[in-house]
Amino acid sequence: MQSLSLVSVIIVTWNSKKYLPACLHRLLTQTFHNFEVILVDNDSEDGALDGLHEKYSSLDLRIERLNTNRGFATANNIGARLARGKWLALLNANAFPEPDWLEKLVQAAEENPEYSSFSFAHPLKIR
Repeated sequence: MQSLSLVSVIIVTWNSKKYLPACLHRLLTQTFHNFEVILVDNDSEDGALDGLHEKYSSLDLRIERLNTNRGFATANNIGARLARGKWLALLNANAFPEPDWLEKLVQAAEENPEYSSFSFAHPLKIR
C-alpha cells in the first residue's frame, strides 16, 4: 500500500557534477513515487546543474541557485522552506539510495506516528 504523503527530498549541492547524476538516477528508480526533489546549489562553478531539468524531466525537480555558498545547514533550511511535502528527506549529492529507500522511510513514519525523525542506512559491505 503506497501512501499519498508527499516527500520532499532536499539535496544540497556544491560542485557536485561528479556525483549528482548518479544520485538523481537512483531517485528515478525509487519504488515510492510521490516525492519532489529540491536541489539547493551553494554557488557551484562546475556546471553540475546544467541540463538537469531536461535530463531528469520525469522527476518533480526544483532548483534553487544561491549566489554565494551559504553552507550546508543554511541551504537545507532554504530547501525546507521551499518544500511542499509532509516529510523532508535530506540526501547528500554523493549518496546513492537503494530503490526502496523512500518507501521504507515513509512506511516507518506512518507506522510510528509518535516519532518525528527517521534515519535509514544500509550496512557497508567491506571488500
